Amino acid sequence: MISFPGTLRVHKKLPKEAFYKRLTLTAAAKKRFVSDIDEIYMEWVLSKDGLHLDQKGTIGEIDILLITLKTKAYAPSVPEALARGIPHKLLFIMKYEDEVQPAIHYGHLYAGPWRKEEEIDLKAEGLSIDEIWQNFMKRIILTDLPEEHQEDSLKDKVALQNKITELKKTIDKLEKAVWKEEQPKKKFEIYTKLEAKKKELEALIHG
Repeated sequence: MISFPGTLRVHKKLPKEAFYKRLTLTAAAKKRFVSDIDEIYMEWVLSKDGLHLDQKGTIGEIDILLITLKTKAYAPSVPEALARGIPHKLLFIMKYEDEVQPAIHYGHLYAGPWRKEEEIDLKAEGLSIDEIWQNFMKRIILTDLPEEHQEDSLKDKVALQNKITELKKTIDKLEKAVWKEEQPKKKFEIYTKLEAKKKELEALIHG
C-alpha cells in the first residue's frame, strides 16, 4: 500500500504544457511526452516539518509525482526530463490503468515492477528526510544489495546494484541462447560463458 500522511497530500494537477515548453527535450522526447503521459499530479510533499521529524538532514523535501499514463511502455526519458526540471528529490508513481510502478531518478530512471497499488509497500520510514530518501532508494533501486555493503557510499551501492542487474540480464540472455542453440560446440561455449556469469553473480551477492 502506498501510505503517506493525508495532511501532506497535495493532489495538484500540473499542466503538461508548462513542462513541455520549459524543459529541454529532443524532438523524440517531445513526441513521447505527448503520446505517453495523460496527467501529472504533485501528489505528496514530504518535509521535516510536515512529518514532525526531529533530525535535520541535507535534503529539504521529497516531492512525490503521480503520473497517469496512456501507455504502459512509456519512455524513461519523460520522467527523467521532469526530474531535471524540478529542484527537489523526486519519487514517481507511474500509473497505468489499475497498476502502479514506483520509480526514482538517480543519474537515470530506476523503476520497480508493475503491481496493483495494494501490493506496493511504500511509506515514509526514517528519522529524517535523508533516511526516508535512503529507504526509498533501498526499496526501488538497491533491491539485491548484499548486507555487507549497506554501509558503503550511495554512489558505490548504486554502482554495485547496477552491476548485479546487468549480470542478471546477461544470464537471462545466455540461458535463452543455450536453449535455442542446436550446434553442440556452440551450445557448450554459451553454457560455459553462462556458468562463469552465474559464478560472478554469486560472488557479488554472497561473497
